[in-house]
Amino acid sequence: GIHILFMAMTALLGRIFHFSPIEKASLIYSNCGNLIIPLVILIMNQKMVFYCSAYMIVQIVLIWPHCKSLISQKQDFDLKAILSNINMIAIGVGLLLFILQIRLPVLITSAFTSMTNLMGPLCMFVAGMLLAGIDLKKVVHNKRAYLVVFLRLIVLPFMVALIFIISGLYKVLPNARSILMISLLAASAPAASTVTQFAQIYDHQPFEASVINVLSLLLCIITMPLLNMFYMSLT
Repeated sequence: GIHILFMAMTALLGRIFHFSPIEKASLIYSNCGNLIIPLVILIMNQKMVFYCSAYMIVQIVLIWPHCKSLISQKQDFDLKAILSNINMIAIGVGLLLFILQIRLPVLITSAFTSMTNLMGPLCMFVAGMLLAGIDLKKVVHNKRAYLVVFLRLIVLPFMVALIFIISGLYKVLPNARSILMISLLAASAPAASTVTQFAQIYDHQPFEASVINVLSLLLCIITMPLLNMFYMSLT
């Protein structure tokens, strides 16, 4: 539902601001994996990471046919390439294990647990590499990027928070408040680093994509806690 809302609002606002494909992708897709998983582990617990998968699976499924075609400007749809992607295979295996309630040996699960502890530091390394590889003066003076980041970090996620609050969805289940908070964190995250990667692969405004990514990464330090406080105070 959040992705549909973001797509609809991007199309609507695009009539006014005439967004480029990179700007559209940056508005719709967030860094809901690399950044949110470590946050959820730290502020909640490891079991709650399970609920991150709902948002992540939808985004991964949409990224390959939609985001890829948006940036590459090609409308071809290679189902085989999408299904054979390592991320899709991992999702399929995970769903199969969950549905069949298959428990892996302790040796394997302990290895996976150790890998999850690396998520936070590795994400910070990636963020640091991105920041180190770009001229921050050009980032700060890019006025167009501020508009996209303002919509990405404040306007769109604020709409999601209002929907959660006004609809009363946080009362549906005992843990609904926390589960929806995870979705809100994912929705309010910086622009997806995948957008920058696609921009580099297809040589389509890679600098603009990097600027939006870096600026949203820097400013989310302020916007994400404030938005989360707003949601928690009214639910």
